[in-house]
Amino acid sequence: MNEMQTLLKLLHLENEVQDLKKATLDKVVVHSDNSFVFFISSSKIAPLEEIRILFSAKNEYPYSCDFIFDWMSSYTPDDVLEYALFIFNGFFLSSLLYNFYWK
Repeated sequence: MNEMQTLLKLLHLENEVQDLKKATLDKVVVHSDNSFVFFISSSKIAPLEEIRILFSAKNEYPYSCDFIFDWMSSYTPDDVLEYALFIFNGFFLSSLLYNFYWK
């Protein structure tokens, strides 16, 4: 079992995510206050839902922790910008539809 799979198991996410299982845990930094920062890289950007699941499981870890992702090695800045715009446009359209139909 690799380090990323071990982390996912500690967070009880081994059956909740698929793409994050393929990511690599590059480095772990432990600060003087016993908080952890996990540096994760991947050859492809994980789905937003998996990122949300990961961040929502932070309380499962016995210490305060955070995650930093590195996708820039695999993608150009334009690729990342396009992905971010796609996500923001989805939120914007969802908000418009919600406001139109439910308010």
